[in-house]
This record gives sequence, structure tokens and C-alpha cells, in this order.
Amino acid sequence: MSPRQTGSSTQSTLFSGLQTFSFGCVTRAAVPLFLMCSGLLFFDPSRELDSKKLYTRYLPRVIVAMFAWSMLYKTVRLLYERVLTLGSFFQAIKEVLVFDQEFHFYYLHMILIFYIFTPIVRVFTSHAEKNRWNTAWLYGLYLAYCIPP
Repeated sequence: MSPRQTGSSTQSTLFSGLQTFSFGCVTRAAVPLFLMCSGLLFFDPSRELDSKKLYTRYLPRVIVAMFAWSMLYKTVRLLYERVLTLGSFFQAIKEVLVFDQEFHFYYLHMILIFYIFTPIVRVFTSHAEKNRWNTAWLYGLYLAYCIPP
């Protein structure tokens, strides 16, 4: 008898679904945890953070990595679909330059924003009083939940 007839296929599918669900639950927290750890390190008042070093060393590294990997993905997709021409390659370059990239690069976009705004937010976090913190939290919640995307 085949596995489908004995019912083991149902068990196999169920086990595979549980594995996928479990793996997804564990790995989905990776990017938010990474951002929280970065925030802890960047906004720690006892750590010195040089804005010049941030903008001239860290930010360009992320930008170069993001554009290089995005072009690699676009080129491989064009090769796989067998539509690689000079025109399609230039179109891929345009898409990469306007951040029309693969979805899984969203964390790099978040890191870029994080790096750009860190010096400004760091000044606020090191000098803000409690009532300013409360106002910032309320404004952040409003932006996150009340304004449609």
C-alpha cells in the first residue's frame, strides 16, 4: 500500500506543518531582536558614538552590501527567466536604485533608517525629561496604529 492509503501521509503533512510553524515562530523574532540589541548599543549613554564614523564607515557598508546583493538577485532572476538583455539589466539597475528590491531586504532598509536617525534620537534620549518621553511614546503609538500605511 502507498503511504497515502495508510494515512501516514496525513501524519507526515501534519508533522511538516508543525515543523514549519515552529521554525517560523523561532525565526520571525530575529530581526526585531537584532534591532533591539542595536538600539541598546547605539543609545547607551555610557558608550561613545561618533556620528562621523557612523555616516562615513557604517552607513556606506550597509548601502554597498544592499545594492550589491540586490543586483545579484535581480541578475540571477533575469538569467533564470532567460530574459537577460541590456535593456532588462538597466531596468534592474533602476529598480535597485529606487529601492524596488527583494522583500527580504527589508531589514537593511530598517538599518539604514536606524543609522540615519540614530544621532538625532540619541540627543533626545540623553536629554529628555519624563514628560517628553511620555509625549514621544504617545506620538509613536499614534503613528504606528492610527495612520494608515
